[in-house]
Amino acid sequence: MKYCVNCGKEISEDSVYCPNCGAVQQEGMVAQTNTVVVTTATNMNCVAGLILSCLSIFFNLFGVIGIMGIIFSNKGIEECKQRNENGEVLGSIGKVIGICTTILFVLGLIFSVSILSWY
Repeated sequence: MKYCVNCGKEISEDSVYCPNCGAVQQEGMVAQTNTVVVTTATNMNCVAGLILSCLSIFFNLFGVIGIMGIIFSNKGIEECKQRNENGEVLGSIGKVIGICTTILFVLGLIFSVSILSWY
């Protein structure tokens, strides 16, 4: 009888794998393992919210693109929680950028109106 090189249990002489732990017993043999990779989808509303919010930095179009980024990001964050999807961080970043660009638009509008009222 021989013993497992991994766990030390007694195994038969012609064993290639240990019946106890599954370790390969012969040198030069490669263990074949079945690996299952589980991936979760990334929520596309979070991605869309981030893209829209980033676009609003350069092309805000009266604050509409920033607001759309906020809406898509909020919807995506909620869907991530419900469906256990990835992308919640992307949605959060999109939401913050959308809020900042919308606030900047409103402040710019207020500033522009106040400047025009002086004339």
